[in-house]
Amino acid sequence: MVLSDDGDPSPPANHLTHVVELDRRYVVDVGLGCPRPREPIPLDGESRTAASGVEWRVADSDRPDATHRVQRRDPDGGWTDRYVFADRHRPRSYFAATCEYLATAPESGFTGNPVVARSTTTGYLKLRPDAFIDVDGTDRTEREIDPDEWRDLLESEFGIAYPSA
Repeated sequence: MVLSDDGDPSPPANHLTHVVELDRRYVVDVGLGCPRPREPIPLDGESRTAASGVEWRVADSDRPDATHRVQRRDPDGGWTDRYVFADRHRPRSYFAATCEYLATAPESGFTGNPVVARSTTTGYLKLRPDAFIDVDGTDRTEREIDPDEWRDLLESEFGIAYPSA
């Protein structure tokens, strides 16, 4: 479950992540917005620093519905929960109702204005209708954009050619 800024999960069953066994057990997550962990994170609590400079770790969860928390290190040295998960197999059908809600509900963050994001070597780029955001390590710049500039940035920064209206 992805956690909101206040730490509450909403809605439930909204994120599928994978636990894999290599030399030990790791959580592997390929689709969690930005910033996201890009490398496997050991379940044993060892932290890993991504190329973006963000440090990640997995900690035990005291929640009854989750066994672990994925956390990122804050600039002040503390840890913030990014999401919680249960280390157990779930069939895809477990996520169906939430997927439908996120894809169709007017209040869902996925049905409003378009947002495009992509990872870079040391951070990510994000484009909203009103702003262009560039995160490079711990440096973040955001600038307002004109509506006419949106299509140009979509093509130049994300490689997406959006047809003219």
